[in-house]
Amino acid sequence: MIEKEKKYILNEKNFKRLIKNAIKYSVIIQWYNEKNERIRVEILNNEELWTKNIKIPLNELKRIEKEYKISKPNMDSLKDFKVVIKKRYYLFFDPEIIIDEILNPKNSIKYKNYEKIRYLLEIEEKSKRIDSFDNYIKNKFDFLPKAANFSNYFLSEKCNISPEELLVEGKNV
Repeated sequence: MIEKEKKYILNEKNFKRLIKNAIKYSVIIQWYNEKNERIRVEILNNEELWTKNIKIPLNELKRIEKEYKISKPNMDSLKDFKVVIKKRYYLFFDPEIIIDEILNPKNSIKYKNYEKIRYLLEIEEKSKRIDSFDNYIKNKFDFLPKAANFSNYFLSEKCNISPEELLVEGKNV
């Protein structure tokens, strides 16, 4: 599947303003291995949805995504992977507009530039075609945040608590 998306960096003021309109939220923990493969759990209403995927960039906005559901892995197998944990606020479903709040339970992850990229807005094209993400965002929210040209893989870092403990922390957000 080819996905088309773009990320933006939000400041805390706009983050707080926009999440008031969230229609649902979840907690997501993503572990990355050295091949940029991702093991992810999304926690919604205390239910766990586990997936594995790989994303192959095509250009600045588009990439191929191969994703499939998996059963919960042996948590110990994830201990050496880099990780990102975030609370995801869903604002719209088509196009999908979400805000990720990067979390750091127990200060267990030494993220790069954590204070600068703590709040990320992402827009992803679904059935509606979007010619310009920037124009769409600006018209929808009356401002245009700074573009963020990186993936969560580049934000991920090693965690100094166990994957199982991180999962418990995620369920307690």
